[in-house]
Amino acid sequence: TPPAILKDIGIYYRPAQYLICFALHWLYNGVITLGITSFAATATAKDVPSPKQL
Repeated sequence: TPPAILKDIGIYYRPAQYLICFALHWLYNGVITLGITSFAATATAKDVPSPKQL
């Protein structure tokens, strides 16, 4: 049998792995969403006149 330390790491490794993947997934999505929205905001602000300008 493996040492107790390795057994404990094995118990916590899987949930930690899922948690890290989940956090990175949301972080990645957030970065992409912010990047797209900021890019779209700067792109449309110049091209499309806002209701205040009309």
